[in-house]
Amino acid sequence: MKHPSHSLQRSAAFTLIEMLVVIAVLAILFATATPVAMGVLQSSRLNSAGEACLGRLIEAQQMAIAQDTDVEVRILEGADLLDKSPRWCAIQLFTLKASDTLPTDDASNKTAFQTAGAALRLDSTVAVRSDAKLSSVFNLKNVTDNATTGFSHYVAFRFHSDGSTDLTPGKTWFLTLAEASAPTTSTPANYYTIQVDPATGRLRTYRP
Repeated sequence: MKHPSHSLQRSAAFTLIEMLVVIAVLAILFATATPVAMGVLQSSRLNSAGEACLGRLIEAQQMAIAQDTDVEVRILEGADLLDKSPRWCAIQLFTLKASDTLPTDDASNKTAFQTAGAALRLDSTVAVRSDAKLSSVFNLKNVTDNATTGFSHYVAFRFHSDGSTDLTPGKTWFLTLAEASAPTTSTPANYYTIQVDPATGRLRTYRP
């Protein structure tokens, strides 16, 4: 019976250099693919957050029409759940109490509305941009919220029972969501913008 030669045994095995080459190639592929995968994941999170916000605004308008009342949309600032830094991270709806007429002063406005469900908190990697160039709703009055809700400030606008809003006509009103870690001094590369028509309440979305 013949036994395989030593040369055949050596040729059937990987050499150390060959293994190192394979490892190096895999490392390069992994390093190349990781940023792409992370970008796709973040884009998906941003898109999901934007669609959730859009859904909440649609809900507010439909609620105003169905209940024949004003529904206030509040964009809330609160502490990040991870690093505790403040960011505009949630949206909550409020309905005008049936027993109240709509007051004109801001102090009374806060008590004239009652919550209509829990706040929609955005993914921890996403925030509403507070730069008025990217979110014109931040030209509205910034209200301090002293309630123990975990949120410190908010800006708000309302849908009326006919579907319109209390936003100033003739102006472009919108809010923009972007990565929470994106620089605030420039337009982010990836964003989700929701535009609100003040007269009709019609909503449009824009993505890069």
